[in-house]
Amino acid sequence: MKKRTGLIGLGTITKNYMPGIAEAPYLQLVAVCDVSPTAVSRELFAPYAFYTDYREMIERERPEYVVISTTPALHYEIARWALLHGACVLVEKPATVTMAEYEELAALARSKGLVYHVMFHWQTGSEVVALPTHCDVTRLTAIKIVVCDHYS
Repeated sequence: MKKRTGLIGLGTITKNYMPGIAEAPYLQLVAVCDVSPTAVSRELFAPYAFYTDYREMIERERPEYVVISTTPALHYEIARWALLHGACVLVEKPATVTMAEYEELAALARSKGLVYHVMFHWQTGSEVVALPTHCDVTRLTAIKIVVCDHYS
């Protein structure tokens, strides 16, 4: 069964996620959100409920998954709201602007039995290669790579 999914942040890169979300056997996009309605290609996002407030979208649509593709400064706030309201989160890198925020969100997701994933575009990108210098990778139990990148 496909999971109801909301997409928050509709900038240039987000348009490239649409084919991957459409083809994912476990996701069904039901709503989109962006603070600026002019940032939206109305044709591309016309089939979905449109919101300018992510809180309203999450409360009304009750998505099981939320994909966050906004500026990094907003990631923590949006991911926390989504997790507190029972939605799993898939967030663009960087997940948060501080390690403390990241660890808080990871703990919140664990406490609620929810998924909290960070999306990286390049397996060998500088942010991925540097991962061991910024966190304790010995705590990682698994790394799952899902190729759904429009650049590939």
